[in-house]
Formats: sequence, structure tokens, C-alpha cells
Amino acid sequence: MSSSRSDVEPILNINDGDMIQESLSEPTPPTIICESSTNNDNDNGENDRYHLVRILFFLIGLTQLLPMNFLITADDLWKYKFRNVNSTNIYNYNDDSDKTKLQTFFDSYLIIACNSPFLLVYLVSMTPYFQRITNDLKIFLSFSFTIITFMIITSLVKIDTDEYQNAFLIILLILVFIVNAAAIFIQAIFTGLAALFPLKYIQSMVAGQAMSGLFAALTKIFSLLGHRTLINNVFIFFLLANLVLIVTFALFLYVRNKSFYSSYAYSSNSLDSNIPMNLSLFGKIFQQIWPFCLTLTIVFWVTLSIYPGLFVLITPVDHKNQILPEKFILPITCFLVFNLGDFFGRFFGKYILLSKTHSKTILILSFGRILFIPLFLYCNAQPRHHSVLFPYEMIFVLFNFIFALMNGYLVLNVFVNGPQLIPDEYRHMSGYFLIAFLGAGLTLGSLTSPLILDLL
Repeated sequence: MSSSRSDVEPILNINDGDMIQESLSEPTPPTIICESSTNNDNDNGENDRYHLVRILFFLIGLTQLLPMNFLITADDLWKYKFRNVNSTNIYNYNDDSDKTKLQTFFDSYLIIACNSPFLLVYLVSMTPYFQRITNDLKIFLSFSFTIITFMIITSLVKIDTDEYQNAFLIILLILVFIVNAAAIFIQAIFTGLAALFPLKYIQSMVAGQAMSGLFAALTKIFSLLGHRTLINNVFIFFLLANLVLIVTFALFLYVRNKSFYSSYAYSSNSLDSNIPMNLSLFGKIFQQIWPFCLTLTIVFWVTLSIYPGLFVLITPVDHKNQILPEKFILPITCFLVFNLGDFFGRFFGKYILLSKTHSKTILILSFGRILFIPLFLYCNAQPRHHSVLFPYEMIFVLFNFIFALMNGYLVLNVFVNGPQLIPDEYRHMSGYFLIAFLGAGLTLGSLTSPLILDLL
């Protein structure tokens, strides 16, 4: 992963825990960064029996975004819950001509509730009081809140809320805020822990993150098979999410006392080191990786400003002459296509990675994705007051896939190249830094989404 100590000058030096000095690292050639022998071997002589710890990190990556992905993908449930209950047609929740204001703007509200705790959680995690709590207790509490809250959300699926739509909206958004705050705590903790393990364990967690949205989309499609009602479909859909969360938590409780996990997670150079996590140190790190930080913010700002808020409003022009049944159109053309594009961008992008010396190129590409916004605005998003330039859904599918492909590719470049500018002993700090800027992008995107919808 990194070159030898004699080949790289230290970037940050900390004396007495207070004085921070900076020097420049030597440039590396624009090649794909591979694992070194140290990362492949178990330096402490322990073995990961049955690869359980590696599976745990994959599941942790999967569950970090699982609540948000499942809530977003269940779009048809929210359309049903916030439909016009006074309509004579009980199946009118997908009728564009009778769409309520709550149906139109709910996805934007949902994204705001999912992402608003992001920066708050990371600010809390940097406080001295939070750092005094053991990682095991943080993980236990975070998983408990995530599972219990998501179970409550699952139970609300079965409750008739037609008479209390506004109250249901408020309760749901509060629960969404709580479950995502707890999930973000899990992400914060394991991002730091991942830096203590060999590289392949970090890669497993990143692979799990890439699979999270794809897993939600595929699970949603499979839940639609058969002749169950919408409520029962979504109930089963959410139960599967609860099952994954419980299995991940149970696996953590099992492996936390195993010698292999303990030798890394509870080692003397764990996150509770003597290095102070202060603003001065973060400023020095930011000077090294600011293009990657800004890229991450722009990428997720652009993505969340139109996905899923605008995408779920784009419908086929002719509903009668569709190859797919109507209930499969949105899960496939919107969610599955986007998550496939994002997955391919992360998976195949490793073969055409830009080097860390091309950070400005990566930043320019992230700004270039802004051009997709008017393209999607002129697809057949309903309701609207302007003409449609791209009425056919296959054009939307093509735009969607390319847009998501660039999303995955740019995110991969940031997380592979950004930490390479920081020495190994400080990389968990650069990881926190990158994710904080990711949270900024998510928050800005969720706040921009309603403004984009007003342009229709």
C-alpha cells in the first residue's frame, strides 16, 4: 500500500503532543496502489479463522448506509401513505394528476432527515467526552438504537395513518433522524478501527458500502414478486433490513473477544493514542488533501440534490405500452440502475485509477457532473410546468447510469488517493476528515433538493 520508510519523508511530525510541523512527501507514479506484504500478512501471528472478521467489516460497510438506502428505496410506500385519501380511486397513489404536496416533497424531507445528523455526529465524536467512552460501548449503544428504531419504523408500515398524515410525517422523520444518527456513529467508529487492520479489511468495508444500495434495490425488487399487497411487500422488505442489522451486531459480539480482532482493535496504537485530535492537526491534514475533500463534497452535493428526489418523479410517457409491470418500473429504472452504475464505478474504476498527483483533475470532473442537473430536469418528471425534451425512459436510464458511474468512480479515487498523502499513523484522522466532508455534501444536497424540484 505504501512505500518504505526511507522512500517517503514524513508529512506531519508531532512533538510533545502539541507542536505540529509539516513537510512534503515525495510524489509517486500514477499507478494503482496495491497491498504490500505487510498488509497481506498477519503481523501479530494471529489468524482470522473462517474470515469472520473480514465478513464483519463487509457487513459493517453494508449496514452503514442500509437504513437510508432501504428508506429511500421504499418510495411506493410513502406515496401510498401520503396519497389523497379523499380520492375515489384507492389505487391512485401513483397517479401524477392527483399527486399531493406531501408525495411530491417527501423524498426531499426524507433525505434531509437522513443526512442532517451527519455533521452533528462527527462534531460530537471529536469531543474529549465522547473519546473517553470505550469503542465497545459506543458500538453496542449505536447498534441497539439502530435496530430498535428501525423495528419501530417497520411496525409503522402496518398502521393505518390516513387520518394522521401530518403527524405520521413528523414522527417518521424523527425516527429517521435517530436511526441514521446511530448508523453514522457506527460508521465513524469503524472508520477509525479499519485503519488499525490490514488493508484487505478496509477494502472489505468499502466493498460493503458499494453493495449497500444495490442490496436494497435488489431486495425491493424480489419483495415485489408474487401477489402480496404493497403493505406486506414493504413490511417483508424492512424485516430483511432488520435481519441484516441483527446478524451484523451478533457477529460483532462474537468476534470482539477473538484473539485476531482483539490484537488489532485493542492494540497499544489504537485510536486512543497520545496524538491530540485538534484543529491544528486537522488544518495540516486539510492542506494535503483539500482537493479530495472538496471533490467529495461536490460529488455528494450534486448527487443528493437530484437523487432520489427528482428521479422518483420521472415516469414513462406511455404507461400502457410498457415491457415491465408498473410496480417494477421505479425500482429498476431509478434505484437499480443508479446503484448498478455506482457499483460498477467503484469496482471497475480501480483499473483506471487516477494518481494522487491528478487531484485537480478529479475535482474538475466532480464539477462537470453539475451538467447532468438540467438534463434530468428535462426528462419526464411529473408534475411540471415546463416542456419535456427527453420523454423516453431509456434516455433517462442512460443518463442515470452514466451519472452514477461517475459518482462511484470519483468516490473511489478520493478514498484510495486521499489517505495516501498522510503517513500510516495519521490515516484514521484523514478518514474522519474525508467523511466529514462527505457529510457536508450530503447535507447540502438534501437542502438543495427541494429547490431543484421547484424548477420543474
